[in-house]
Amino acid sequence: MEEPSTSVPNITIMNKAAVANKAIGMLNTNWGDFGHAASFNCTLYGTLIGAETSWNVSTEINEDYEKRASKFLFGVDENIIPMYTKVALKAFWSAPWHRFCEWLYTRKPIWYEGTQKDCMEAIVLCEDFIEKLEGLSGNHERLEYLIVAAKGYIILNNCLLYIAPDCKPVIDIKEYIHEWFYDYSRLWLNDSKPSELCEIIKYLEEIVR
Repeated sequence: MEEPSTSVPNITIMNKAAVANKAIGMLNTNWGDFGHAASFNCTLYGTLIGAETSWNVSTEINEDYEKRASKFLFGVDENIIPMYTKVALKAFWSAPWHRFCEWLYTRKPIWYEGTQKDCMEAIVLCEDFIEKLEGLSGNHERLEYLIVAAKGYIILNNCLLYIAPDCKPVIDIKEYIHEWFYDYSRLWLNDSKPSELCEIIKYLEEIVR
């Protein structure tokens, strides 16, 4: 998933700067590092804001906007953006994908004193988010992308607990990875080419072998 606490200010500030400097247009892109493991449907909020603020740079991204975006993108009447943001931010700091990609090549420790506590908090937060999404009526296909992404965060946090000394994962990580990757691949291939899919499962299997 995207991380709105970073992407939203980045997008809005950039578009305001573009207008101030008399840009002739904006290119609304979706990109990431280390294989860009996020499917397009998990980056819709930032894409929407990019389109909205390039059309009307004075648009305020506030609670009302978040509620309308939740309805437009995911078909839900409730504002899910604050919890979406909280989950993405916590996952980014506790067990981000890029940290594992670097570890696979350097084998330098990526864990720290509070790893077990931070990972457990992230896992519980993701589980609460999944439970919330599963109880909502809306665009179930798009909500499923978020649910599977949150399960991916659970995997990454358990992967860190798996490789960190004196830490212990809370799930059978090797079995869970393949169950999750089946769902992730199914959703990814709905609207994307295989691209980096093979790299994602290869990296995960390498982490827990």
